[in-house]
Amino acid sequence: MKKALLFILFTATISIAHGQQSTAPPPPLPAKQADPDKSASVSNLITVPIDTNEKFKPINQEASFPGGKSKLNDYIEKNLTYPEKAIRDRIQGKVFVGFMIEKSGILTDIKIEKGLTPEMDAEALKLIRYSPKWWPSIQNGRPVRVHYIIPIVFSLNK
Repeated sequence: MKKALLFILFTATISIAHGQQSTAPPPPLPAKQADPDKSASVSNLITVPIDTNEKFKPINQEASFPGGKSKLNDYIEKNLTYPEKAIRDRIQGKVFVGFMIEKSGILTDIKIEKGLTPEMDAEALKLIRYSPKWWPSIQNGRPVRVHYIIPIVFSLNK
């Protein structure tokens, strides 16, 4: 009888201890991505805050190109060189470039998320690589890293 009571007490203790273990909450769902085929405007920017030390909190101020979206459009229009091969082949469309905006505003991890042709992809990468520093996102009064995806539109109808 003593053995049976000890066995029950032992298993109950293990069950209670196992039930008290805390599990980390699941990671937050990724931000819903905009449908890339809906619009060609810069307003379809997608941001995802990156800070592995904290739980997700909304950004108080989004990262932005110096001067805002209109200045970003001006920068793209002024500096975009349409590849000759794409003009000859009448290729148009969007190249989606993803990058990190660091706390300092410097752009890193620049890569093609969805491309068109090697020449157009290279031109879009060059355009973002030579972009000036951006204003970083602000969360709780301090800058945070964010991931952006931006469409670069190649259109022959200008």
